Amino acid sequence: MMASSVESQSGMLDMKFDLYKNTIGHVLEEDQEVYAIWYIEDFKVSDSSQVQKFLHCKEAAVDSKMLLSKVETDFGYSQVKSTGEVWIGDPINVSGTWLFDIAVPLKVDGKIVGAAGYIIKVDYLNKIVSEALKAEDGACKIITGNGIVVAHADKGQIGHKTDEGDDTDAIIERVKKNELFSDYVYSST
Repeated sequence: MMASSVESQSGMLDMKFDLYKNTIGHVLEEDQEVYAIWYIEDFKVSDSSQVQKFLHCKEAAVDSKMLLSKVETDFGYSQVKSTGEVWIGDPINVSGTWLFDIAVPLKVDGKIVGAAGYIIKVDYLNKIVSEALKAEDGACKIITGNGIVVAHADKGQIGHKTDEGDDTDAIIERVKKNELFSDYVYSST
């Protein structure tokens, strides 16, 4: 939504930024899964004082400056800036809370002018995997393209490389290639 709006308005630097802040606040209030929303528009400016940065977090006790700094270094901002592609990040532990982000480039006239993203608590995905296969004799987990566990019934697995025994590397390669496949792995758990 934000990316489309920025593109249609030729960026935010020429607009009332408060309108976007209000919209972000409203989206955050309505969407229970979203932990924070961030926005940075800086790719088209040479004067760093004109860089627009904003992060709104649902939890008031969170240090927004620290979290925005993490967006620039650990979350999807730098990846989107360098690739111009949508980014879904690996889970990151921030002050004891596992988070991941989804970031999109902001484009004006075909040029990247910034990035925006959602930060989501991994707990949301854990709800999904804890319900999956509940009535079956099996388990579900979500991993990134790098093989890092994002959601697992055992929360201690989050942030670690998935372990499927001898099949681990083959599974990760198939995930990286976006191949549709199924596999059965037998384990003590």
